[in-house]
Amino acid sequence: MIKRPVFFVACAFGCGIHFAIFRDPLILLIGGIVLLCGTVSPLRAKKRGWFFFAIFIYLTALTLGYSHGVASEHRKQIQQNGLYDGQSIDLCGKIVKRIPQKTRTAYLLREQEPVEGRLVLLYENKPQDFRVGETVICNGTVSVFAPARNFGNFDSKTYYQSLGIAVALYDAVKLKSDGKYDLLAEWYNRLHLQIRQRYGQYLPTDTANALLAMVWNDKSGLSETVEERYRRAGIAHVFAVSGLHLSILVLGLYHFLRKRRVSFVCAAAVGTLIGWGYLGITGNGIATQRALFMLLLVLWANVCGRSCDMLNSLGACFLILLWSNPYYLQNTGFLLSFAAVGGVAVWNLFGNRKWTPVGIALFTYPVMLWFFYYLSLYAVFLNLIVLALMPVLLGMAFAGTILCAVIAPAQLLLYGCKLILDLFLWLCDLSSHLPFACLIRGRPSISFMIIYYMILLFVIYCLNRHPVGKSVLIAGLLLALIVPKSRPFSVAVLDVGQGDGTYIHTKSGMNLFFDGGSSDIGKVGSNRIRPFLEASGAGRIDYWFLSHLDEDHYNGLCEMLDGGYPVSHIVMSDFSAHTLHDDAPDLYEAIQKNQIDVITMSKGSLISDESIRIDCLWPQKNKAYEDRNDASLSLVIRTETFNGLICGDLPSFAEQQLVPQLEDERFDWYKCNHHGSNYSSNDEFLSCIRPTYTTISCSLHNHYGHPGKECVSRLLAVGSQILYTMDSGQISLFANQDGIKIEKFLIYG
Repeated sequence: MIKRPVFFVACAFGCGIHFAIFRDPLILLIGGIVLLCGTVSPLRAKKRGWFFFAIFIYLTALTLGYSHGVASEHRKQIQQNGLYDGQSIDLCGKIVKRIPQKTRTAYLLREQEPVEGRLVLLYENKPQDFRVGETVICNGTVSVFAPARNFGNFDSKTYYQSLGIAVALYDAVKLKSDGKYDLLAEWYNRLHLQIRQRYGQYLPTDTANALLAMVWNDKSGLSETVEERYRRAGIAHVFAVSGLHLSILVLGLYHFLRKRRVSFVCAAAVGTLIGWGYLGITGNGIATQRALFMLLLVLWANVCGRSCDMLNSLGACFLILLWSNPYYLQNTGFLLSFAAVGGVAVWNLFGNRKWTPVGIALFTYPVMLWFFYYLSLYAVFLNLIVLALMPVLLGMAFAGTILCAVIAPAQLLLYGCKLILDLFLWLCDLSSHLPFACLIRGRPSISFMIIYYMILLFVIYCLNRHPVGKSVLIAGLLLALIVPKSRPFSVAVLDVGQGDGTYIHTKSGMNLFFDGGSSDIGKVGSNRIRPFLEASGAGRIDYWFLSHLDEDHYNGLCEMLDGGYPVSHIVMSDFSAHTLHDDAPDLYEAIQKNQIDVITMSKGSLISDESIRIDCLWPQKNKAYEDRNDASLSLVIRTETFNGLICGDLPSFAEQQLVPQLEDERFDWYKCNHHGSNYSSNDEFLSCIRPTYTTISCSLHNHYGHPGKECVSRLLAVGSQILYTMDSGQISLFANQDGIKIEKFLIYG
C-alpha cells in the first residue's frame, strides 16, 4: 500500500511543471527525492507490485506536469505576440472580476476576440460602470508588463504572469455591452462596499483599512507604512485570508447547527454555501481558494464519517490550482500558503503540536527570504501572541460586521478589534527596537533552499524521539539562514533610469555605493536601490560616495535615509560639503536627522582597507567651481585583480587635468562620465585610460540624447566594450585571478 499517494503525485506534477517553465535541473533532484519518499512504504512492506506501480504513477505525474508546463509556455507566447506599449486596440470579452486598488478600480477581462481566453487587466478611462459578468467591446491603450531591471526589484511581468494575466489595457472605454451581468457578483460587491462604509463610520481610517485587509482581503486602502511595520516584524501573514478565517466561519457555523440537531448534510451544506460566499466577497484569492478547498474536504469527510489526511488534501489542492495556472509556482501568496500549511502538516505528524508556530516559521523562512530578503528573529514569539488573538479578532469582526447595523452595542465589538490591532502595532514597534530585530540576509540560492528543506525534513522525521538533538540541529538550520553568505568582489551598475547608482562589494565584506539617484524614476531609492541592496544581503552601506549634488545622483540616497536604511559614512568632495545646505537641503536634513558622519575628499585623499584602495583624483582642495559638474568627485578603485574609474559628471576640461595622473595605468572598467554625453570622455582622456569595459548609465527614452553618438564612437575607437543599462538593465562585473566576468541582468540586452 502507498501512503499519502495524492501528496507525492502532486509533488511530482509540480516538479514537472517547474522543469518545463524554468529548465532548472535541480528540480529533477527534488523529483528523485519525492520518488524515493513515495516508494518507502511498499519497499518496507516488500510489495514489489506496489513499488513498481508507485514508480509508474510518479513518473506519469512528472511527465504530465512537464507536458502541461510546455503547453502553458506555448499558450503564453501566443497570447503575448504582437503586443507593444502604446498600441491602441479593441477587445471583446467578458468581465470576470473586479479588483479594488489603491488609486483606482481595475477589472479582469477574459477575451473572446482577438485572442480567446487571454486575461487582460482593464483600467477604465472614467467611471464606465463595468459590471462583472457582462460581455463588452472596449478600446484602450496596451501596456506590456515589464521585467525587473535589477536584482531584487519588483518584477511586474512575473507577478502578473503568476496570476495568468497577459497584458494591461489603460484608459479603457466601453464601446458596447450585451447588458447582462452576474447578479451574485454585483451583490457581493455592494455588500463589500457596505462593510467598508461601516468600518469607516465606526473606526479610525488606518484601523478600518487594516481590518478590511485582514478580514475581507481588501488592501486598497491599507497604508504602506502600516503594512511595512507588520512585514518587518514577520507577521504580515495576518493580511492574507487563511484557513483560520474560514474555520471560524464555516466550522463555527457547522458546529453551531449541529448542536441544534440540524442534520450533518444540512449543516455541511450551509457551511459550504457560507464558505463560497466568503470566497466571493474576498475576491477569490489563491490562499483563500486553498483554504476553502481543504476545509470542505475536512467538512464532508466528517459528514461521511471519515478522516481527512492533511498532506493528501494539500496535495489535491496543489494539483487543482496548478492545473488551472502552472505559473502559480511564481506567486508569493501561493508559495507562502502551501509552505505554511505543509509546515503545520509535517510538524504535527512528527513533532510536538504545542510548537506548531515554530514549524510554520521553519518552513516559511526560506520563502520569506526569497521574496523579502530579511528575517525577523522575534517573529516566532510574536506569532505565538498573534495566532492566539486572531480567532478573537476575527470572531469580533464577523459578529460586529453583522450586528452593528442592527444593535448599537455591537459597535463595541469593532472597538475591541481596534484594541487588538493597536496591540499588534505596538508589538511590531517594540520588536523593531530590539537588537537584531530584522536581519538582511539576501535572496538564498535554489540549491541552498533545497539542502535546507532536505535537512529540515530529515531532522523532523528521524530525530522526533531525541528532542535535544533535534533542537540543536534546528538551531543550526536557523543559524545557516541568519549568517550572511560570503561573496566575492563585485561591481553592480544599477539601472536607475536617467541617473547613476553603482554598488561595490569588497573581498573583505565592505559595502560601498556611488551616487544613487534618477531624474525619471519615481521613488528610485525604495523601488530600485533598496530592494537590490537587501536582495544582495547588504543590510548597511559602509561608505556612500556622492560625486556631486545633482538630484539624479543623490535623491535615491535621500529617500533611503528617510526610510531608515543604515549608512555609516557619506563621502563627498569638500566643495559639495560646503554647498550641501544650499544645493541639497533635503539631503542635509536627512544627514543631520540620522547623525551620519560626513567625510570629505579632494585630490590626493585616500580610503582603503586590506582588500581595496580608493584614491581621489579630483577636485582640488579649497577651490571654488562655477558648476557642480566641474567639481565631480573622481575616484580610482584598485584591488589585486581590478582597476576601475568613476568620475560622476566630470566635464571634458577637468578630464584633461586627470591625464597626467593616469598615464601609466590601464583600466578594467570605466563608468562613463556624464551618462555618455558628447561633452565628456574626450579622445586624449580615453586614449590614456583605455578601458576594457565601459558602462553607460542612461534611460532608453531621455531628452538629453544620452549616450551621444560621438562619445560612443570615441569609446569604440580605443577598443572598449560598451555596456548600456538601458539595454541590459543591471550590469555586474566579477573580478578574480582569471579575469573579468560580465553579467547582464536582462539576458536579451
